[in-house]
Amino acid sequence: MSSLNTLFRIICILICIEIFVMELFRYLAIPVGLWGSIGDAFLLALLSTPFIYYLIIMPMKQRQRLESDKKELHMVIAVLSSAVSRRDTPISRHQNKTANLARSIAQEMGLNHDQVEGARIAATLHDVGNIWIPARIFAKPGKLNSAEFDIVKQHSQYSFDILKNIEFPWPVAEVVYQHHERMDGSGYPRGLKGDEICLKARILAVADTVSAMTTHRPDRAAFAIDEALETVKKKRGKEFDAVVVDACLSLFSRGYSFNDAATGN
Repeated sequence: MSSLNTLFRIICILICIEIFVMELFRYLAIPVGLWGSIGDAFLLALLSTPFIYYLIIMPMKQRQRLESDKKELHMVIAVLSSAVSRRDTPISRHQNKTANLARSIAQEMGLNHDQVEGARIAATLHDVGNIWIPARIFAKPGKLNSAEFDIVKQHSQYSFDILKNIEFPWPVAEVVYQHHERMDGSGYPRGLKGDEICLKARILAVADTVSAMTTHRPDRAAFAIDEALETVKKKRGKEFDAVVVDACLSLFSRGYSFNDAATGN
């Protein structure tokens, strides 16, 4: 609506200018031929104004607004990611590994750049809800009891609550909300299954599992990458999307490593 108002104002100004010039020329008794030429020039300017505005000015404003929105979005992502990483170093390593692997899996699956970026952003923020989980639970050296595990499972809901009101170009909040759902309906928090789970969440589920298993935690040592890959392979087509698992296994069979991904190699 603001663009139409601006265009209307420009047209009104041009019309007023043309009327003023026409009256001025008439008052000064300027020859009709010259008066007509200048009048035609103003008429041409009047008719071309909408095209100039929509073809040149509006795209420039849209690009400027898009760049501004991107900067703000990256600032939000950086702040949220930093809030989690500063609280817990293992979680920081895990979220970086998960983001890099999710991006690589999406690329391996042939998704376009926009979809790949959406998967990466969701993976970067998938554990942001952990800031609402008591630190003592993550620092516990032994196995969590059922009550503590139930608290940890709330992090998907907490992450969704934090992200749902942020305007991302992708459904980041919903992807994060679903990343512990499983294809056979055995996951949480809603027990979704099959196509009820969005593709980016299926990618995140595999990336999150491989990354989490290979990350050291206070309650256990890190698993070897072969053990993590064997786990997702056994659950291929059951808990995890078969296409996603195949893409993940293909990456590692060609030499993918978390260390190289972290350095951009």
